[in-house]
Amino acid sequence: MDTIIGLGSAGCNIAEKFAEYPQYKIIKIDSERRAFDWLNKDFKLLPKQDTPEEYEANCPFFDDMIEESGDDILFIVGGGGKISGASLRLLQQLREKKVSILYIQPDTDLLARTAKMQERLAYNVLQQYARSAALERIYLVRNTDIEAILGDISITEYYDKINDFLVSAIHMTNVFRHTEPITSNFEDLSPICRISTFGMVNLETGEESLFFPLKFPREKLYYYAINEESLREDRALHKKIMQQIKSKIGNEEISVTYGIYSTEYENDYVYLVSNASFVQE
Repeated sequence: MDTIIGLGSAGCNIAEKFAEYPQYKIIKIDSERRAFDWLNKDFKLLPKQDTPEEYEANCPFFDDMIEESGDDILFIVGGGGKISGASLRLLQQLREKKVSILYIQPDTDLLARTAKMQERLAYNVLQQYARSAALERIYLVRNTDIEAILGDISITEYYDKINDFLVSAIHMTNVFRHTEPITSNFEDLSPICRISTFGMVNLETGEESLFFPLKFPREKLYYYAINEESLREDRALHKKIMQQIKSKIGNEEISVTYGIYSTEYENDYVYLVSNASFVQE
């Protein structure tokens, strides 16, 4: 992916985190400007509306957004906001591009009735778009699942810490997709498995922590980011990783692939992408 488009407050906040990495073009779309958006030519203003239906009906055509975007786009939207109603119109404008969705599912237990109905509609429709290959892929993420990985977070830092962690994981998996691994058994992805999530794996225990409780996965891709010194000096590491991968192959219906990458980070990390073909309930 080379372009990040954030829709609404949640989408824009996450898109801003990607701006820390120079390889991404950032475009933000919202119904309100923040102080630093006034002089930002990459900010697109949507007229404020009262309902999701009005956001869809009155969504303008952003020809400059199409011209400025690269061919590989990550479109970020939170499901609880009214502005998510503009998603399909905006995606239609980008139909000639390769678009994946990062869908942030809010805590639906805390949504009011109307917001809950809108979230359910967006959640299902966008998955169906991905499943039918109208979209490249949809990545499902829940803040509550990331919070469970991070542990207790203060109220003032809650979204900032979660967004930092999420964007770092997405960025690293994107980097590894474009980096030659030391060794791997990666293969072409199944064209029917387009509903996905990210996760982290404990290198010592093999425990997986997903960013969304994805059911019935058909593919799991493991990215081992290992300190170059460990790769050189830890003679037991290869055996440990192979045993860990073999322990995850249990189900013949799940394709398990991996890559091992050298990094200069002090700590080792294992990133996971899990793909399913079924629409998640």
